Amino acid sequence: MFIFRRYVQEILVLLAFISLPASAQNFNDAMDDYNAGEFGKARTQFLALTASEPSNDALYYYIGLCDLRLNDTVEAEMFLVKAVEMDEGNYWYKTNLADLYISTNRVDKAVSIYEDLLKTNSKKTDLYYTLVNLYARQNEIEKVLDTLDEIEAISGKSEQVTLARYDVLMGMNRPDDAFANLQAYNDEFSSATVLAAMGDYELSMDRDSVALIYYDEAMACEEGSVAAILGKAEVYRTSKRYDEYFETIRLFITGENSPAPAKIQYLTSLIQRMDPDFREKNMTRVDSLIRECVRQYPDNYDVRVFYIQFLNFLEDWPVLAQQAEECFGIFPEETAFLEMKSLAYYNLKDYPRLLEESERILRTAPDDTSSILSALATIGDTYHMLGDRKKAYAAYDKALKLNPRYIPVLNNYAYYLSEEGRKLKKAYEMSKITIEAEPDNATYLDTFGWILFLQGKAVEAKPFFKHAMLYGGKDSAVILEHYAAVLRALHEDDLAKVYEGMAEKL
Repeated sequence: MFIFRRYVQEILVLLAFISLPASAQNFNDAMDDYNAGEFGKARTQFLALTASEPSNDALYYYIGLCDLRLNDTVEAEMFLVKAVEMDEGNYWYKTNLADLYISTNRVDKAVSIYEDLLKTNSKKTDLYYTLVNLYARQNEIEKVLDTLDEIEAISGKSEQVTLARYDVLMGMNRPDDAFANLQAYNDEFSSATVLAAMGDYELSMDRDSVALIYYDEAMACEEGSVAAILGKAEVYRTSKRYDEYFETIRLFITGENSPAPAKIQYLTSLIQRMDPDFREKNMTRVDSLIRECVRQYPDNYDVRVFYIQFLNFLEDWPVLAQQAEECFGIFPEETAFLEMKSLAYYNLKDYPRLLEESERILRTAPDDTSSILSALATIGDTYHMLGDRKKAYAAYDKALKLNPRYIPVLNNYAYYLSEEGRKLKKAYEMSKITIEAEPDNATYLDTFGWILFLQGKAVEAKPFFKHAMLYGGKDSAVILEHYAAVLRALHEDDLAKVYEGMAEKL
């Protein structure tokens, strides 16, 4: 529904709690370990002190905190309860115990503690905020509304409370009351945030023109209001007023009121929900927005990765190659950018450059096993495409020496050997590993089944092709042709014709 962020200050219990001065140094030592994150060691020292100071509530409190940090909620609860029983008026003992109850889904116990704390701390608004969340979790909506009213009675009206009340009333299916709540606040304070929420309300009611009025008011009230800009842009996008949409959303992308992650999140959502009409008409302008992000945050890794992914989505291979090289220049430890550059050259069928980039990865990341394996696999595949089987198999052998169970190489190596009709026993052993690792991979099933067929084992091969058909094999002309060949060998000619026809269509 909504979340109030509760700021709870964790304070140290003063040494004044220690009744015996002779123990002060031991307590300090335990606190040093606690603050250094040595919770097990600190707990042992606090527990030892209880032997001489069994009435010292602070010791039990800190033992409980140590147990919390050590993820032992049962022990933590026992010691925190003991601390609370020894000093029922201690605010911090109680709030930490309540937080433990919240973390272990005993909200009712936490509510009881916070309600009790309010009796002696009636002006602490953070207690009310916490109770709002807890009442909401219990679906006690009337209590949520009452508590919001109490917050306003203490600290006056605020955007935070007004918007929270709006969410609650909308959740109760009381839209008129929800909007009136926004209107009342805005009449008194004229808030851009609330005006934008009023625009969102009108937009949800399909009153676009009225929504635009509120969004414009919000932007006049606060230049660069993110909520208003996004709301206004959404009106234009959904009504296919694309010129106005891009003019508006550019204010968000170029503005300084939102960090880079928020802009990436928006652009990701935009790409994911694009309909064919939008994509056909506007991909150039979407690209322009993303490039604007890159211009704003040239050294931001996430922004750069996002643009690389977008170029891959567009299949814009020349620009992808150029951008990947630029990114690698900024982040020289990230060989993934070189791998994306290799992908671009693969799709451009520029095999010499593909080999060049793969060799570059081997030089750049000699200790990165994952990158090395991927590069060797690419080198092997590329040499095979170029007809140099000797170099292809040499690259595969290097990869398998590094990892004898590297599945991509095992499959390709086995398949290429089967194409040549030689070393079928070796091919069989390699392919067997792949289907054991990924028994539902149609490509690997095809390789294994085809090797069996070439060994004269059509009966044994058939089940693997049948299984492949269930997991994408029908989308591959090669797999369909192989299956048809197996069926013909088994004299199932009618069924073979069916799969041959499917292969021809593909």
